[in-house]
Amino acid sequence: MDTYHTSYCKPLNMIIDTEERGLYFRRIPIGSSFDRFLVRVVGSDGQCAFSGDFYRNGRLYLSTGNLPDGDYFLEVFNCARESGRFRGYVQNNEAHVRVVNGTPSFCEPWCLRDNTSIIQRFSHTRRTIQQLLAADSSYPCHHPEIKRQAASITAGIEDDYGKLLAVHDWVAENVFYDYDSLRQDSHRLVSVGRSTIEVLRTRRAVCQGYSDLAVSLLRACGIPSVSIGCFALGQGCSGGWERLENRVNRPNHAFTTALILGRYVMMDITWDSDNEYSGGRYKYKTGYGKTRKYFDVSPILLSATHRLIYNSEDYNSD
Repeated sequence: MDTYHTSYCKPLNMIIDTEERGLYFRRIPIGSSFDRFLVRVVGSDGQCAFSGDFYRNGRLYLSTGNLPDGDYFLEVFNCARESGRFRGYVQNNEAHVRVVNGTPSFCEPWCLRDNTSIIQRFSHTRRTIQQLLAADSSYPCHHPEIKRQAASITAGIEDDYGKLLAVHDWVAENVFYDYDSLRQDSHRLVSVGRSTIEVLRTRRAVCQGYSDLAVSLLRACGIPSVSIGCFALGQGCSGGWERLENRVNRPNHAFTTALILGRYVMMDITWDSDNEYSGGRYKYKTGYGKTRKYFDVSPILLSATHRLIYNSEDYNSD
């Protein structure tokens, strides 16, 4: 692969091209927190092969001409120009680069083609749209509290894409990951169940609650949406797709998709939230606040950590 990009949302998208002997950052996300970058190329042994510190107005280019042949991982950290606090943007083996004779290329994540195939199979029929707007026990979009909150979040926003981003941001900023609700069961973590209305009232949930609340708010706005099951790396497991025990067809995580202008937009609000509830306290994990890294996320970035679990009842009601 010659190009790596992180998002379909243009202001959030980072585009990295491979040139004959290096990596060229062709596009940088908009925002003051993306004024300065620390870029590292890490070998498969975990050792940093080289790094560079860049500013937005400079030429963001990394030469790979002197690197020995092999597999590497690109890491990108960003911060505001005057800040010394870098935050990881592309990391945790999310961008796999192979170098041969000094020439780099991006490697596909193991599940990219399967994920792309599943997304392409999602239905766009009228019946499916009706189903993705319906109220049910998981998505009480007609509940007065849901309707009031949805109207408050999207007040003054005319377009559905803008409403989608507003819902993403509100849930990421206002819901806290409930570590206190987790318990160990048969070598896996499970959570005490909580209804969507309880999530709205308590502002506490795990991934399913984040997603179900977002879907309920979106459906209340007239935006077709649904929670998606997936297997996500780091959710009660270790290692990457190279480990066979992670290549399983069972969900351990949930995130959200919405049908906007004939396209399914993916977003993992749980992973974009900086909030946690633990020890009976609402607090922040890092203090950086929410991100939009997984809003309208590209298939290659999504597939670095998420394997979609296809459910024909949800997406293929022809």
